[in-house]
Amino acid sequence: MGKPLALLDRENHCRCAGPGMVKDVRNMSGHVKSRKNPFLVVLLVVLIGLLAFVVAAGIYIIKLSLTLQQQPDYADGAHEEAEDDVTGLVPIGEKDAEELTGEADPIKEDKDTVDVLLLGVDSRSNNFSGRSDVMLLIRVNTRTGSIKMVSFMRDLLVNVPGHGKNRINTAYMYGGPELALQVVNETFGLRVENYMLFNFYGTTSIIEMMGGVTIDIESNEIDTTNQIIDELNFIFKSDSPRLKKAVPQRLDGVQATAYMRNRKSGTDSARTNRQRTVLMALLRSLGGMELSRLPGLIDKGSNYLRTNIPIVDLPGYATMLMGLSDTQVGQMVVPDPFKNVNYDGMAVVVMEDPEAEISELHAFLLN
Repeated sequence: MGKPLALLDRENHCRCAGPGMVKDVRNMSGHVKSRKNPFLVVLLVVLIGLLAFVVAAGIYIIKLSLTLQQQPDYADGAHEEAEDDVTGLVPIGEKDAEELTGEADPIKEDKDTVDVLLLGVDSRSNNFSGRSDVMLLIRVNTRTGSIKMVSFMRDLLVNVPGHGKNRINTAYMYGGPELALQVVNETFGLRVENYMLFNFYGTTSIIEMMGGVTIDIESNEIDTTNQIIDELNFIFKSDSPRLKKAVPQRLDGVQATAYMRNRKSGTDSARTNRQRTVLMALLRSLGGMELSRLPGLIDKGSNYLRTNIPIVDLPGYATMLMGLSDTQVGQMVVPDPFKNVNYDGMAVVVMEDPEAEISELHAFLLN
């Protein structure tokens, strides 16, 4: 019996295919078998993975930005302080107060610097209500990589628009970070536009995430700091140990926060010095941190921070601070010198010579 014509045609076609010629191999249905290019397959997988990463990163950045930049809940009536003890303080009237709280001429612009007002709220709950007991101006020079830190004493008497004359730390309580910025700018002739806000819950958590800070504790700071450690342990349900010796030592988050909040060991100027000491210790810890850990730190810290700084700018500033040395940091306290006085039943501090002290502040920032 002879072979079918289709089979004879296929054999003849194969015999005719010479060396180097492509055989027309067909499957049983007569269709040509396709050969997949492995490079194109890998490239497609990579592109899909990259697209998924970009989408996920975009969602993460938007979510983080919405958290960090949401308006803080500063309006809370449960933060009035007890009546002041003004025994022995010299009273000043409205005329003297007006002369000591006037507006200043604006500072010269500097295109190489970025100013940030750091506000720390002493809230007893995990929110951002209350007075800003930490008010620290940070000026970063993007050209030299140096920074200047200026602490404002919380009891400084200033004019708070819409609320008369009061302590500078009430500006945040009445109008949030926007009013705090306005008061600082108008009182001292500054041009600060950026703020970063944290509460003392956030301070504790951020210091813990950084692995603690090394602080040289003085003997007169131990008792009061230990009392605050006990208070914070009760609030946080933690068990941080009390301080025992006046020596350089590693403090955990609770201990370092208690150290910063110590208001009784020395003057308010000494308290602002403790705040800057902890901040400098954090900057040194940041300098030893691997760059890959930075996004995680920002992510975890976002629950305790609020800022109007664009989220895309934060890693750049953090990277700059990571390479900072102690010699690149200048520090100043305002006011200095100052007087303790009684204004309208409040124990406050005032600048002895506002014009001279503001001029000194400008010179410090511009030098």
